[in-house]
Amino acid sequence: MREHGWKRVATIHQNHELFSLAIENFLSLVDAVNFTIVTSETIGKDPRVSVTNVKLNDAKIIFVSMYKHMARLIICEAYKSSMTGSGYVWIMYGWYDAFWWREENNEVECTVEEMDEAILSATIFTIDRSNMSPSENPTIAQLSPPELEKELRQRFLWPANSRYSYSEYSPNGYDAAWAIALMLNRSSEVLKNKVFANGKKRRLEEFTYDDWEMASLFLDLLNETDFTGMSGNIIFKGGDLWGDSKIGQMQGYEQVEVGLYSIAGDRFEWKTDVIWKDGYVPIDHTAIIREFRGLSLRLYFIISALAGIGLCTAGFFFGFNIKYRTQRNVKMSSPNLNNIIIVGSILIYASVIVGGLDSNLVSMNIFEIACQVSNEQIF
Repeated sequence: MREHGWKRVATIHQNHELFSLAIENFLSLVDAVNFTIVTSETIGKDPRVSVTNVKLNDAKIIFVSMYKHMARLIICEAYKSSMTGSGYVWIMYGWYDAFWWREENNEVECTVEEMDEAILSATIFTIDRSNMSPSENPTIAQLSPPELEKELRQRFLWPANSRYSYSEYSPNGYDAAWAIALMLNRSSEVLKNKVFANGKKRRLEEFTYDDWEMASLFLDLLNETDFTGMSGNIIFKGGDLWGDSKIGQMQGYEQVEVGLYSIAGDRFEWKTDVIWKDGYVPIDHTAIIREFRGLSLRLYFIISALAGIGLCTAGFFFGFNIKYRTQRNVKMSSPNLNNIIIVGSILIYASVIVGGLDSNLVSMNIFEIACQVSNEQIF
């Protein structure tokens, strides 16, 4: 967000504990860096109200936190609300299936063709855990991630493992096993000197699932666990895994990895170019450009000269009516009515000159007076 100058964001999340907690943590992080949360919407089954509120609040950068079936509803509604063009950025999870927007859902009111068009026209970024680190540096197992991947794939070919197959999440499972092993290894040392509330010590083998004291100890030790695994740097905070994240972008119908965030050192690295719709980076709000619009000096002087001729002509006829008001022909032409018409003409010609003034021709003080005089002439 800092990279592109975005400071105003909106969130839409599913009414589910998993996503509510994630958004709550996100809002606290955003608030800590003085970004503005334009609106934070919670949806049940109908996304119309949430999408409408986001649009009414002029939010352009939108974080979506929900399961894929709800994401389909959001994208459909965004498409119908003209919110999938170049002026909007949608950020959602990267763990959805390929072509997730095409999966059948009776609640989605868009056709497959419309959903395809929505995906193609929208700027969509994805965030997901890094399943495999691109680093060539050794992990805690003293092998690089590519070397570990090769060994894992080979082991899946063993007859004993014929029922299993390599998954893109295998590195995460490998790292989870290491995290548990390191935590348990550390706990066995701590338990040698640990005295619990009952005044006794306990061995690791005595753990039960209702032993909250030992469970709390495990959590504390897990939060101290820090190592380099197959998926990158592994760190725990509050029992939650804080690992490397990959940033993707929907380019066509394919999710392309464009960046990698490493929690070690708080580093972000672009992997490939981002494709922006219409070739420019969207801004986080509707731009209001104040532009001076007024008459050119040449046009103003021409119009004022014509109005001046009209003033002189009207003044001449007004004087003529006053001077020769006793003449028979003038009396027959209703001079009083003519004078009223002439005075009206004089005011109209004068308003042309006064109304054409702007701050490009006179100072703001004089312009305000001229504007007030012009309005009084009108009303």
